[in-house]
Formats: sequence, C-alpha cells, structure tokens
Amino acid sequence: MNGLAAGKYRVSIEGKPAATLDADELAAGWNITLGSDGQPRPELFVAEKLHPSAEGYNIRTKLLRPALDPK
Repeated sequence: MNGLAAGKYRVSIEGKPAATLDADELAAGWNITLGSDGQPRPELFVAEKLHPSAEGYNIRTKLLRPALDPK
C-alpha cells in the first residue's frame, strides 16, 4: 500500500512530459527518502522540510532514472 490511487501518473521534467509511472514506481521515489520510522530523513530535505535537498534529489534520480529514460 503506497497511499496513491491505483493507476498511471504522468511525470514531467522541466515542463516536458517524460514518462508515465504506475503508483508503486512513483511512491518508491518518495518512500526512499523516509527513515525506518516512516518520517522524512532530515538530511534529504532542505530546511522547510518540503523540498528535497541535493542529496535527496540524487537518491530519487538514481531510483527513477530507468523509468524516465527513453526506451
């Protein structure tokens, strides 16, 4: 259970359509930034705790890149 409605989600990069991910793929990009307690890992977010830090983006990019690269 990932908290997202089942289905497909369109992902854009810099305003351009990049890929369509299913709910589990999309949730994985968020879940990877959570600790074992289910809370956001502070080192992966900037001070306002909403947007990822550079390290947070790097981790998400490594996870999601295969789904975003053209096949």
